[in-house]
Amino acid sequence: MKQLNIVIANDGANALIRGGSATYYGSVFYGLSYFTTYPYFKTLGNKYLYQSDVGEPSIKSPKSLLYFMSGFVSEYLALVLYFPFETVKVRL
Repeated sequence: MKQLNIVIANDGANALIRGGSATYYGSVFYGLSYFTTYPYFKTLGNKYLYQSDVGEPSIKSPKSLLYFMSGFVSEYLALVLYFPFETVKVRL
């Protein structure tokens, strides 16, 4: 509480919400990029790894590795997009 009073006294109450818009927009871009790329990579992997012309899967392994890698790549891309907004938020 003492630190809160110091911040309000020195910078005003507006200092408590400074950087909020960067957080909001960063979260929107993060969520949008993750939840659009994850299903895309899952579908792409299913199409090319688990389907063949004969009608049987071309790979006889479980899909857990495909889902893991789809999540990993999607998370990486989302963090790359989120990083500039996080940097702005921290600097504010």
